[in-house]
Amino acid sequence: MPVDAPSIKVAAVRRLGADLEQTGTTTIERKARAEEILAERGGTMVPPFDHPHIIAGQGTAGLEIVEQLTEAAARSGSDAPTRPSLVIVPIGGGGLVSGVAAAIRALTPEAEVVGVEPEGAPKMTRSLEAGHPITLDRVDTVADGLKPVRPGDLTFLHTAELVDRVVTVDDDAIREAVLWCYGQRLVVEPSGAATIAALMSGRVKSAPDGPTVAVLSGGNLDPEILRAWLAPG
Repeated sequence: MPVDAPSIKVAAVRRLGADLEQTGTTTIERKARAEEILAERGGTMVPPFDHPHIIAGQGTAGLEIVEQLTEAAARSGSDAPTRPSLVIVPIGGGGLVSGVAAAIRALTPEAEVVGVEPEGAPKMTRSLEAGHPITLDRVDTVADGLKPVRPGDLTFLHTAELVDRVVTVDDDAIREAVLWCYGQRLVVEPSGAATIAALMSGRVKSAPDGPTVAVLSGGNLDPEILRAWLAPG
């Protein structure tokens, strides 16, 4: 894990009994150290996002979106659309948006898929502009889960082919979204609330003709950060 990982995530990993090592601040530094450990001890590397199995696993969220909308309509007896019109997904390294987009494209090809990343870590935005994966010199955002400095090679290709567009949101919008979610009794970390930030800030408009789905991809919200953001002023 990075040396600046939120304390709540570090504590959770230790509580589960993992042998935890913190190194560097970027995915590139952690990958290099993980490869050293692999060479020293053996084992299997589980990539965070840039692998077909990881992308496929993340894609089950897309399957669940379609399944649950269909089930909800059946229970209610409603004639409302049973397929999403718009699906909004956070982008870190790109595994989640790649998998969800693949599933949505297969099941509901007419739906729009939008990715969201922080203004302070626009690695996918810059890569799409360049036409190939690029590495950012630095990142700076409250959304620690969306801080990779480079998208994966596979996730870049998935995003370029399957995602309609990628937008960015600033940290103020992310904070506001976290607090809005908390007001709805949803504990969502900044990275997971980026999709709500895109809607609340107007960077993405809700679909006028069917369900809009925002993927909230994590609940590791540091209580101290939440208290600070809730404090008057």
